[in-house]
Amino acid sequence: MRFTLVQVCVGAAGVAALVYVGYLVSRLLAIVTEVRRMKKVLGDTPPGPRSFPILGNVLELLAPRNGFWSKMVALVQKYAPTFRFWVGPNCFMVITHPSDFEYVLNNPKFNEKSSWYPLAQSALGTGLIVLGGEQWRRHRKAVAPSMHQQIITQNVQMFYRKALDISEEVLSAAAQSGATLDIKDFCNTVSMDAVCETILSADLSSSREALKRFVDAKNKSCDLVAYRVYNPWLLSDRVYSLTREAREVRRIEKLTDRFVDEVIAKKRDRDHVPSTAEPSPKRRSFLEHALADATVAKLMNDEELREEAKAMVIAGEGSVATAMSFTLLMLAMHPGVQKAVHQELEDVFGDDPDRPVTEDEVPHLQYLERVVLETLRLFPIVAVFGRNCPEDIQLPSGCPAPKDSQLLFFTYHMHRDPAWWPRPLEFDPDRFLPEQTHTRPPLCYAPFSAGPRSCIGQRYAMMYLKTALATVLRRYDVHRAPGDVHEVADLPLEIGVILTMQGGFPLRVSRRQDAQSSAGIKSSVFK
Repeated sequence: MRFTLVQVCVGAAGVAALVYVGYLVSRLLAIVTEVRRMKKVLGDTPPGPRSFPILGNVLELLAPRNGFWSKMVALVQKYAPTFRFWVGPNCFMVITHPSDFEYVLNNPKFNEKSSWYPLAQSALGTGLIVLGGEQWRRHRKAVAPSMHQQIITQNVQMFYRKALDISEEVLSAAAQSGATLDIKDFCNTVSMDAVCETILSADLSSSREALKRFVDAKNKSCDLVAYRVYNPWLLSDRVYSLTREAREVRRIEKLTDRFVDEVIAKKRDRDHVPSTAEPSPKRRSFLEHALADATVAKLMNDEELREEAKAMVIAGEGSVATAMSFTLLMLAMHPGVQKAVHQELEDVFGDDPDRPVTEDEVPHLQYLERVVLETLRLFPIVAVFGRNCPEDIQLPSGCPAPKDSQLLFFTYHMHRDPAWWPRPLEFDPDRFLPEQTHTRPPLCYAPFSAGPRSCIGQRYAMMYLKTALATVLRRYDVHRAPGDVHEVADLPLEIGVILTMQGGFPLRVSRRQDAQSSAGIKSSVFK
């Protein structure tokens, strides 16, 4: 019997279709089997909202960006300290108890971050935040020397110079006009300028347009990540790749890659550092360290170096800028606390507003540090973070967690739990006096995560925030915008990649009386 070419093609297509259908059926059966196994492990112990076949709790979680966070907070308040919810066949365990935080985060078995972290890769780069396994260990080893305390303190004068110069450009005009400004724009500019010099050894103070393009691209990329998370049908890579949002993400990635590549190329051309050079203990930037140390060259190739540098800049800038914005907002809402900060600044620096901030004075700003810590209690920048559960476990709080479930650490709720924080919505920096701190479980406060995968830049962040805030607050008072809310509980929050405010951080500023004579003076002392 002879077959025509058409018959052969039709037959082959039929076989291929049957094979594909068989594959889909086998995948579906595997998913159903795994979901049943997880539900058997969970039993009736962890509470949670009622889930539906196939969808899980997707319909309950659907909300626009400005409503998603309030929905999640309401669920946590209803079911805490531990509960579960489902997104399709994916089980999420929400954790808010300090004992569970300590058990998981200090256990090396749980070093793999949630399998959902790659969704943020387009915004954060392929760096320490999203990497796992051996690649994460290599990058951590390469980055750690540039985050040493001795290296960080060498940046204090640069932090001061950036904050002073940009405040004289931006805040001086706002103080003179009395206009309301989004303080986040100012904080973004200062932090991006400082972080680029710290990480990339790139002084962008004379390239504001390039800096603005990079910041705008980073913010747009974070918005696109949030858009994808809030629309579950876009969680499929295949579906998402067909959308205009995915095309925009690829365009932004090319822009940010080109920016970092150009900085690295210029640094290499300028320094001509051979790969066998001995590392200098006084090198300031991550890029200088990476290009000079032969050990780093063995740990990361050129593409990995670019991705890590990009990730450090984007994550570092966004975190410290938002933390600084929230801190200034809290000071504007609590004039008594702001007055106490000004008193400490006078005690440390005297009445000369032109006296530079140096590494010798920063450790003495203890009240300002408590103000930052209290701000991060109420507004942890990474309000939720995740780990993959590698095996069936029983959490110390009593709930089981099945293998391959996603453990979500809801820091935001733990930081506002009255069991650990009496009057949790009251802004009280003295909660962080030593005698108060010792009365609480160690991990009821985790704004930088904890354990082996804690934020490698937390000492950098605190040094930067204290220096930049001291520089600004010695010259300016901050005030609530007219008609703005008066209570912490009423602040409209939203979450994308990090926690932030809906509609920005509207504030007014006025120049302090003792700083009037220094208006217009820039930081030539360190140039």
